[in-house]
Amino acid sequence: MNIDVSRGSLLCVEQSAAPCQNELTMTTRFLWALGVYAVLALLAAFTLDGNLRLAVWILLAGLTVKTCIAYKAGW
Repeated sequence: MNIDVSRGSLLCVEQSAAPCQNELTMTTRFLWALGVYAVLALLAAFTLDGNLRLAVWILLAGLTVKTCIAYKAGW
């Protein structure tokens, strides 16, 4: 809660719970995140092998799902 004391009176101003994010900004950040995950997955495919590559892919898949959920929720 902010208190506005302009014009000699007290006025309580409630802040909205929703973040002030532009939808274009959110979409751009979402697409950049997915692109980075894809690049990391490709780098893992060409540089790692065995269980370590699988572990990195599972981690990246989890981060991708988390990012998609957050994007759909508008966080």
